[in-house]
This record gives sequence, C-alpha cells and structure tokens, in this order.
Amino acid sequence: MNDTTKFPLRTQKARSTRQRILDVATELFLAMGYSQTSLEKVATEAQTTKPTVYSHFKSKAGLFEAVINQHAEQGSVVFKKLLIPTNDPEDDLIRFGDVFLSFVLSPDQTYWNRLATAEAIAHPEVGEAFYQAGPARAIQHLTEYVASQAKAELLEVENPRRAAEQLIGLMLGVDLLQTQIGKKPPEKSALKTQCREAVDVFLAAYGTRTGG
Repeated sequence: MNDTTKFPLRTQKARSTRQRILDVATELFLAMGYSQTSLEKVATEAQTTKPTVYSHFKSKAGLFEAVINQHAEQGSVVFKKLLIPTNDPEDDLIRFGDVFLSFVLSPDQTYWNRLATAEAIAHPEVGEAFYQAGPARAIQHLTEYVASQAKAELLEVENPRRAAEQLIGLMLGVDLLQTQIGKKPPEKSALKTQCREAVDVFLAAYGTRTGG
C-alpha cells in the first residue's frame, strides 16, 4: 500500500499546496522577472512558508523550472500528437507547423520568451530551463518524426535533428525575433502561407518521389 492510498487527504493537500505555489510563482515571474522574484514573496502570496516552498522545489531555479515545465507541457503533448505519422509528410508537417507557429508566437509564449532572454545572461539556469522545457521538446518530437519518415523512405534525411532544426527555422523566419522586440506576429492567414512555404522548401530538399 502506498502513501497515496494510506493518506489521501494529506496527498491531496500537498498537491494543492504545490499547485498554489506554482500558480503564484507564474504570476510573479511574469510580473517581476526572475531576479526580482524571491521565494519569500512567493511563499507569502501562496499563503505558505519559505521552507514549504523549498521542500517542494529545492531552490528558486527549481521552482522556475517547474513553472516552465508546467507551461510547456500542454504544447509538448499537442505537438507530439500532431506528429503521429500518416504516411503523408506534407500534410503532417503543415498541420504541425500551423499549430506550432500559433503557439510560439502567441502573446503568452512571447512573455516567456522575453523573460528567458532578459534573464539568461545573469542567470544561465533560466535560459537553460526555458530551452529544455520548450524548444528542446519541440525539436525532439520533430526529430523523431523526421527519423520515422526517413525509415519509411518518405524522406531522404541523413541527420534528422539537423533537418528538424532547419524546418523550425524556416517556419519561424524572423517572426520570433520581431515579437521579442515588441512587434505583432503576422495574421493567421499569413502564418499559414509561411508554414506551407517552409514545408515546400523542406520537402524540396528532403522529400522523395513517394513522400514529397
């Protein structure tokens, strides 16, 4: 019998406390930045104690990593589902790209991008946590997809990871940089066109007669 079975109320309370801390930390990190957010402030706003915050997350870096992972998890799950092969790389990649661009260039994600960029020089752990939680997951899912399509002889790719990185670069263009300096992302119709063009270029380089 595990602790969850023996002490259901205690487990539920612990989860509730952890989530409350995460919710408060999310608001504070976005409003104040990483440097100016203290664990004391998080504890006070979450109506708990600093030792309790430490018991759940070990450090401010650990708390930030947990916040970022929570934020990125939904996108990661969606991307993985979108990249289930259907034996049609063009359709698969366009479907993935449409959702990927909408997510990465959304106002919410733009806030996180700016925060990570602003704090990464003084706090490299912030940049690393952000990269591992978001971009690294997306690249890995796409790498696995490209590798599967190469194995199925629907793509001709020697280095799936490099190809995945190239496709993401083609899709994003300069839009990610522009949103980080305050410009609005293109309209949805323009993003769809941009996505299709990126996939066309990708398939021109890596497609086969069968798959692309």
